[in-house]
Formats: sequence, C-alpha cells, structure tokens
Amino acid sequence: MHMTPMPPSTTGIKRSRDAAYTEKSASGGGFFGGLFASCKATGVGTGFCAPNKHVNSHDADVLGYLQGEFDRLSPEEQDQVHRDLYGIDEKSPEMDDPVVVQELIQDLEAAILNIPEKKKGAYLEALQRCPEFFTRQNLLQFLRADRYEPKKAARRITQHWEVRLELWGSHRAFKPKITMEDLGEGDLLALRCGGIRKLQGRDRAGRAIFWNRGMDYEFHEMNDLVRALWYQISLSAEDEETQENGIVAILYGLGSYSLRRWDNSNTRDLLKVLDKVMPVRTVGFHHLFNDLKLRSLVPVLLALAGKRLRARYRMHTGSVQECIFELMYFGIASEILPVDHEGTTLIDSHLSWIEELRQQGR
Repeated sequence: MHMTPMPPSTTGIKRSRDAAYTEKSASGGGFFGGLFASCKATGVGTGFCAPNKHVNSHDADVLGYLQGEFDRLSPEEQDQVHRDLYGIDEKSPEMDDPVVVQELIQDLEAAILNIPEKKKGAYLEALQRCPEFFTRQNLLQFLRADRYEPKKAARRITQHWEVRLELWGSHRAFKPKITMEDLGEGDLLALRCGGIRKLQGRDRAGRAIFWNRGMDYEFHEMNDLVRALWYQISLSAEDEETQENGIVAILYGLGSYSLRRWDNSNTRDLLKVLDKVMPVRTVGFHHLFNDLKLRSLVPVLLALAGKRLRARYRMHTGSVQECIFELMYFGIASEILPVDHEGTTLIDSHLSWIEELRQQGR
C-alpha cells in the first residue's frame, strides 16, 4: 500500500546567511546578473529540489540563486510560500463578513481610480462596453486572487483587461465571459491537444492543477496556446474554492524535447496569464525534466516567471517514477496525472471534459 508523503512543518525554517547573497550582489544586473555572477549551491536540499538529490553545477547555481532570493523574503512571506506549496493555508473568518467584504470592494474601486488612465485604457473601455462584467462577484474574484489586498487586485484587474483586449481582440474581449464559441480553429486545436490543460482531479488540499507538456502542443500560432490556457483558467475561476485556494502548475518536460518549440515571448505570455492577470493565483510551480537541453532554458524560464512565482518554483529531475513520487510529497497524487509510468500522454478524460463543456454552452 502506497502512502502519500506528508509535508514538513513550516515552522523553524532554516534561513541561509551566505554572504554571497547580499542585497547588493543580487541586485547587480537583475535576475541574470545575480544568477550567473556568484550564486553557489546553497539551495541544494533546502526546498527547491528533493533533499539529498545529486544535481550538476548548472542546476546548483540556479537552486542557489533561488535560495538566496528566498532568504531575503520576510519570515511572513517565507511562511506563506510554504503554506501555498503544501496547501495548508487557512481563510480568515472575517472574509465571510459581508460588511468587511463590501468595504474591501470599495477599497478596490478606489485603488483602481488611483491608477493613471494611460495604464487602464482597456479597463475603462470595458466599463463602457461590458458593464455586466463588473459584478460584485467578479470583483471579489480579483480580491481573492490577491489575498484581499485592494491595491494588488486593482493592478490585476486593469492588467487583465489590457491582456484580454490584446489577446482576444475587441470583437471577443468585451463580453462578460469567454466561452468555447469564442475559440477559433487554432484555439480549439490547442485546447484539444491537451498540451496545456486543467486536470480532472485536484491535489490533497483541493486545488485545481494545470498541466503543460510542450511535446504535446498543437496550434496554428503561438497565441492559440495562450488563449487555450486563458479559457481554462476562466472556467476554474468560477469556482469559489479555486478563487480562495489558487491553482498549482506542472511543467512536464520529461523525455525528449525540441528546442524549436521554445519561444520566449510565448512563454512570457503563458506565465502572465498563469499568475498575473487572471482572477486566480498560482500557489505552486513544479518543473519536471530530465533532458539536458532543457537545463539551459531554466534560467530563462525563471527570469520570465517573476519573483513571486520563482519563490514557488520547485525542480524535479530524474526518471518519470522519481518525479511523480516527488509530486506526491506536495499532495499531487499520481492517479490524476495525464501520463502513465512510462510517460505516455493520456488524453481521453480531457476530451470528455471538453465535450461536456461544449454541451453545456460554456
């Protein structure tokens, strides 16, 4: 009988004091400058990969930089990262108080007013062309995505509309909800291939899981993939549990991978939709790979991901069986993953879900 490993306590987290990771050295040259200038292997075994796992010097440098960046977070921020990763966060009881929630919505609206007009043009256009979008429930989704912090939620909702207009065009963007009818031929191809998909199970904490496997991609243009992700996250965001608890992302790169499928601009857009502009936050980012070609792309991926998502990044290398077992440590059961133990993609449940959505007019 296989038991799912339980997470460790989030108290008493050891914080590295390596002088190589001072604020001064890390800030010089941005993410890439800090990563390639002086990072050492302080991250090995401390959380960004499996403890006691052998890693090469390239991976050690990446893990070392991540650990240094994590060490500069406040104790409260570090605790929140671990709560996110292991699904042990708790909702504040006062958030069930309608008076408190209404005050937060008013604070959100005030924060949006303080954003310069040049940074919220699409939002202002949406107010005129799609006023039915701005319901109390939808505004609450954006607040929940940013843990009820009105200023952060204000940036999220204005950026949401900027990206939404750019990605979908004015003929599709200004609708209360994006449905399958709004997907073009390439979007549907990207959706049905399962390269980017919402899994049909949840993790131990009840969070929705999103799966990305580049070798399964099918599309006409790169933005087809981004729209397929947007559509699926939009569906997940309708669920209050997902709004409160967030989503977990798995980037599956085990097996051979063609670098011709890598595109910096597309990866940036996917990460933006995944973490910055939708009314749901990403609480875990798991990267599985064993192809040596992918190692050179890890620093690029992390630079594009941004600081918040980097803190929640975890590297898993080795065989399919080893990586799947490591995911169990974070509450992700092997039974819900769309691959068998040899790494073959499983698609039937995904296609059945899409057909259900089509029949429901979603």
